Amino acid sequence: MKKMEVRKRQVVPLRPKSTQLHKLINDYDRPIEISPVHVLIISLLFIANVFLLHLYARFGSGSSLYQVIFAAVIVLASVLLGMSMNKK
Repeated sequence: MKKMEVRKRQVVPLRPKSTQLHKLINDYDRPIEISPVHVLIISLLFIANVFLLHLYARFGSGSSLYQVIFAAVIVLASVLLGMSMNKK
């Protein structure tokens, strides 16, 4: 029977991590930090917004301008609430 040669793999040393890449990933100022609580509150406000818009479309007047204004106000309120929670 023929004997098979087992080749040993050469270990290539890892090159050092790029400092620029490390700095880009880890050392940047975060203007807005969003925690899971913020995401939960903003998503609940979005769901409430959609719910109220459906109710308004069903029982309100036929004008869509009021719906757009109402939606914009709710979205702005949720963003402002999220930003005010971020400052704490």
